Amino acid sequence: MKGRFAKKRGRCRQQVLDEVVIGFFWIYLDLPSDITRVEIEALARRLIGRIRMGANEAAIAIALGIHQRSEYGRPVDADVMRKLAQRTVAAVKGC
Repeated sequence: MKGRFAKKRGRCRQQVLDEVVIGFFWIYLDLPSDITRVEIEALARRLIGRIRMGANEAAIAIALGIHQRSEYGRPVDADVMRKLAQRTVAAVKGC
């Protein structure tokens, strides 16, 4: 019984973490109006995975900047990317 509860709680925490990171993206990134939820979820999960594998804030900020520029064709504000990376890494490590 205890094992199932822990598994369910872990899944719930992952869903909450995904939502938090996606929320950060909506706030900080200059997203195109036609972006789908599936695209933004994929980006969030990729970055969460990288952070769990040991990527630091600088690596995440660079990855976000490259994504912003290459995928969305938008200019990159280094300060915004740094803030976003900082909050994303803190959220992942705190979960």
